[in-house]
Amino acid sequence: MPTKQQQKDRETAVIRAPHDGSEVGVAALAGPEEVRAALDANVAAARAAREMPSHARAAALRKIADGLEAARAELTRTLALEAGKPISQAKLELDRTIFVFRDAAEEATRIAGAVLPADVVPAATGRIGITRRFPLSPVVGITPFNFPICWPPTKSLPPWPAAPPLR
Repeated sequence: MPTKQQQKDRETAVIRAPHDGSEVGVAALAGPEEVRAALDANVAAARAAREMPSHARAAALRKIADGLEAARAELTRTLALEAGKPISQAKLELDRTIFVFRDAAEEATRIAGAVLPADVVPAATGRIGITRRFPLSPVVGITPFNFPICWPPTKSLPPWPAAPPLR
């Protein structure tokens, strides 16, 4: 993991509003070391994520949705400025994002396996098969620029109720 000084020394990019070029903010750019550290942290979190009970996953997702709600005004303004989209579109994107986190929280409490009859062959008479969903590996993705708050959770949260760690 990079030290605080290394983080401070990282290359940055100025984020500009597309409509007038004014500065909206400054973002640190990730290099190969930061990407490798993020991937390593993801792999290291896999076991803890797999062992996290459904209620805890649901609570974590609701907490994120609550945080987005609490920062609604600031996030809407930033989205509108960064992407050059109308406030109404920024609000829509944020609403969709909050919905996705809340929906994933609900799914985390409903994630289930299946009970399958195994007696389709004589040797398995009286037997059943039980399945349960669990992660095989971490999930890694790249955030698109046009819907920066909405698309990452929309694409990455569907498997999260089954517990893969995300980065």
